[in-house]
Amino acid sequence: MAYKNAKSLSELEEMVNQNSLLYINDLKDEFTARGLFIPTLTLDDLEVDEARIGQSGSPTKVYKVDSVVLGAGEHIKIPPTLEGINQLLIS
Repeated sequence: MAYKNAKSLSELEEMVNQNSLLYINDLKDEFTARGLFIPTLTLDDLEVDEARIGQSGSPTKVYKVDSVVLGAGEHIKIPPTLEGINQLLIS
């Protein structure tokens, strides 16, 4: 709960765009002093090879996406015990 009001630079910029009385540097300083500023890291900050990021750099290839719909039906209440775990594995 302590950090629910934390903001990133883009969120602070949005606040400034909505209120002409606010200044980005003042907001950034205020949020930093309160420990509520979330720093934004760029590709240069992380020193990462561009070929290894994003969709083209991802080793994961998605070939098919299925939509699963669970319908209401029979249910079994399993106790949080060793016997319950065994019952879950067997059924």
